[in-house]
Amino acid sequence: LETVFRTKAGEEFPVEMSATAQLDPAGRFLQTRAFVRDLSDRRRLEGELARWERLATVGSMAAKVAHEIRNPLSAISLNVELMGDEMAALPPERRKEVEPLLATILAGVDRLNAITEEYLSFARLPPMEVRETSLQEVFYRLAQLVKPDMDRRGITFVVDLAGDIPGVAGDSNQLGQVFLNLIRNSTD
Repeated sequence: LETVFRTKAGEEFPVEMSATAQLDPAGRFLQTRAFVRDLSDRRRLEGELARWERLATVGSMAAKVAHEIRNPLSAISLNVELMGDEMAALPPERRKEVEPLLATILAGVDRLNAITEEYLSFARLPPMEVRETSLQEVFYRLAQLVKPDMDRRGITFVVDLAGDIPGVAGDSNQLGQVFLNLIRNSTD
């Protein structure tokens, strides 16, 4: 059972409760043993994960849109430049009429290119925070996150790591995301 407890100060926090009846050898009820686990950290991690997944989705969409816009913009820009070359054959009074029009088109293309660059820079992953990272810590944090869902699905999830795994240089959030994706794929 998942529910909410309230502290003496009135603050609420999510908990997971499970209870088991203990019976004697004859099958008579003796007592109930209950376990309560604070889910605050797990809820925070789930929120963080959801936010990262939304950002990744938005970033991917932004990159696709920017890519689709850049191709036609390149063609427009190239053709406007070719038109500019062709203007050399025009009489000077006609060139004066056409040059501002082509300059306006090129300025618009440049502006759209700048906007697509902004989208592409947004779509890129944030810079990694590379530091000594404990894989044990990453896996145990993930276990807290995925184990309840796996239990509900009837999947046994066990973290069994050697105690002497050395730390790795990496971004713990991005490493966690990689392993979480692998775990979710294998679960599905």
